[in-house]
Amino acid sequence: MSANSGGDTFQYLATSTVGIVFLGTPHRGTKASYWGEWIAYTGKKLGLGMDDAILKDLREDSETLNDLLYTFTLWLFRCQLQQYAFLNCIRQITGRR
Repeated sequence: MSANSGGDTFQYLATSTVGIVFLGTPHRGTKASYWGEWIAYTGKKLGLGMDDAILKDLREDSETLNDLLYTFTLWLFRCQLQQYAFLNCIRQITGRR
């Protein structure tokens, strides 16, 4: 999408898409990515050939994620796709009493 966000290259996606659902997606990053980075770092030190590049992109307030979100939003509006947002406003059940 970011390769040609201003053109018609991905217009076929808009005409072929019925819906997109994002469940639990950290669009703006997450503090939890630290744990993945730590595991990947540990794996590297143990010689397991881990790659942590994508995990760094999942950091909170990541510039990469912000760019992707911006580009996707532009595409969404240019293709005039209808949008609906459902937000979880209910306190999460943790199983504790």
